[in-house]
Amino acid sequence: EGNDLEDAPEWKFSLLSIYTFDLGEWGTLKPILKFTWTDDYFLRPQNLAIDRVDSYTRTDLRLKWEDVDQRYSLEIFVENLEDEKIFARTTVGQDFAGGFAASLGGLPPRVYGVRFGIRWGNY
Repeated sequence: EGNDLEDAPEWKFSLLSIYTFDLGEWGTLKPILKFTWTDDYFLRPQNLAIDRVDSYTRTDLRLKWEDVDQRYSLEIFVENLEDEKIFARTTVGQDFAGGFAASLGGLPPRVYGVRFGIRWGNY
């Protein structure tokens, strides 16, 4: 009684921004920004200090090009720009004795790369 709910931040805010630049016969270019701020929360209902996940931000950036027929695409991206180490619950299940088991793990670290895409058939 009086504790915060588990896995329930009081506030969470996200912003997604996408803009399409028309490059004429060269296709389109789309810069994409996704920003999320998550308030602190607890992993268990006891609200112990060890179970507290501090507030954090996560920013993902992408730059996507598509040809005029939208058959070919090229994307450059970085996810989790901040590269913060955030631990959160990843799985919860009931064991055979009727108790609950929780697995803790980190959110993915900074990931970056390039993707090339081709649509086949009736694209």
